[in-house]
Amino acid sequence: MRTRSRLIAGVLVAVAAGGAAVALGVAVLLGNIVHLRATAKATLGTGSYLDATINVERTVVDAETGLRGYVITSKPLFLAPTRTAEKQLPTAAAALERAATQERTYVARSNALADAARAYMTSYVPGVIAEVTSDPRAARSVRTTTLGKQLVDGIRLQTQELERLISARQAARQRAARNSANTAVTVAVVVLIVLTALTLALGGFLGWLLVGRERARERASFLADAGTLLDRGTTADEVLDTFATLALERGNAYCLAEELPDPDAPELELGRVSAGDAILTPDELPSAEAGWEQAQLTARRRHTTATHTTVLESAGGHGHVHVLTLAAVARGSIVARALLVRRGRGWRGDELQEVSGLGARLALTLHARSLQARTEALYRRSDQTARTLQQSLLPIAIPDVPSCELAIRFVPAGAGDIVGGDFYDIFQVGNDQWAVVLGDVCGKGPGAAAITAMARWTLRSFASSARSPAETLRALNEAMLRQDLDGRFITIVYALVSLHADEAHVTVACAGHPPAIFVSDGGDPATLGAHGDLLGIWPEIRLDQVDLRLRPGESVVLYTDGVTDQGPGSDGSPEHALREVAAGPSADALADALRDEAERARATRDDVAVVVLRYLGSDAGDEAPAPGARGRRASLTVGRP
Repeated sequence: MRTRSRLIAGVLVAVAAGGAAVALGVAVLLGNIVHLRATAKATLGTGSYLDATINVERTVVDAETGLRGYVITSKPLFLAPTRTAEKQLPTAAAALERAATQERTYVARSNALADAARAYMTSYVPGVIAEVTSDPRAARSVRTTTLGKQLVDGIRLQTQELERLISARQAARQRAARNSANTAVTVAVVVLIVLTALTLALGGFLGWLLVGRERARERASFLADAGTLLDRGTTADEVLDTFATLALERGNAYCLAEELPDPDAPELELGRVSAGDAILTPDELPSAEAGWEQAQLTARRRHTTATHTTVLESAGGHGHVHVLTLAAVARGSIVARALLVRRGRGWRGDELQEVSGLGARLALTLHARSLQARTEALYRRSDQTARTLQQSLLPIAIPDVPSCELAIRFVPAGAGDIVGGDFYDIFQVGNDQWAVVLGDVCGKGPGAAAITAMARWTLRSFASSARSPAETLRALNEAMLRQDLDGRFITIVYALVSLHADEAHVTVACAGHPPAIFVSDGGDPATLGAHGDLLGIWPEIRLDQVDLRLRPGESVVLYTDGVTDQGPGSDGSPEHALREVAAGPSADALADALRDEAERARATRDDVAVVVLRYLGSDAGDEAPAPGARGRRASLTVGRP
């Protein structure tokens, strides 16, 4: 009995000791597990911190990319990434500051990076955009570009330093996690053999997590590099060839990739590439097409890149092979498809995610190429429309005004892609009476073109021998006020020329336009005192008329503000440029003088239009027929000499 009691006592002691050891081991193990969970959570927080840092840098880079495109082309279309970045930056900067506060580390550096990004977006970007509108040359200058580069480079350096510190902190936490796992295993083995299996299982699980994390990191790095390589392709075949090469590098034996037609860009040449061992193709194995249909259905349902895997018999006699079909989606549309083949094993879950990520980057690259093609086609159509509009706004032919010499010079400011607002017209309003009109509509583009056409043809309908120029311009002003002009206005100078045997009577009215200039036969210019208000703004306008008589050899010169804006002559006046012409100047000589002076200091800011009417008289012999006969000549030059 005593022995049994001692045995029971010994067993109880052993059980108690074992229980204590187990409890101690479990407690230590649980403590380490709790520590591991805390470390994992902190690691995730550090990852969010790192993502927030990268997101701020990416937003600034996107803004700079769009801004550079807008500075180079002056096309608002290229500002789309910049506008998106402006909307995203406040959220991204706030997320970075919030992550820094939560982590309680590198708060000052994070705040400095966020402040630098905000300063760049709220100060430099609006300034450059404004410069593109007011002074494109300054916007493209080395100073402005260098300043932008310095700001962006500074933000990138701050980002790199912060990423390095966060990554180091993350690595330290991961090392702490591994040390905790090893300690837990050691303590469990020493305390109780029974916990060995549990400890090994826990160690294996932690190892699996670490391996999975490492694979995820390697996969993310691969996809980032893949996106860069795909973006380097200039044609669809180059992009698809890069995709196929990357697919083969990831353990696939065969790859077939092809671009699908884009209904918005039917003229785009599609690409198709195959690489690797051609052990099967969709044509040789129709069953693979069923997999493509399944992937396509999934992609359309989820609006994202989708895959479908199956095992099929190889058409090349290689036995069973694993086949993966991919539907690559960008912006909700399937833009490409691919077929991958493997021998041996199929694709793990993380490998399927990698293939989907690679397909998504392929789709984005091809979509960007398609978008670029559509943009170029749109630009070509816009350019053709602009040229057609510009031609339709000007007279098809210049009439010969009897007993007069007529010279016209018209130099558009743009390269043909923007319709200007300057226009001119010469037409007959009665027997030996002619109207000479020169105007400038506020703004450029289709809106200005519509107002220009309206003004030109309305003037033609209102102008007559019974109406003075001032009355005609008032009628045009009333017609404009009845229209929705979106705040646009017109400046016009209108000269009504009445031809007589020995002189020409000219009545000039000016509505907010640079005044006309009278030039004597000896070449002396004098500004006419016809002044008035803009058209299309006020119902009651002031319009002063000037009457003058032109003797043989005398001229009247009309011009737009594109001449005065460029500062012709050393004193910045058109009179000075005209005074430099020799005595007895021809209409061509006077027109060329203003055009050449404007071109010499030209900043391509506004159109230049000049109209010169020189009276020759009836006694000029064969060179100057009497009123009612054909004029001496009319010359027109459009564009730069």
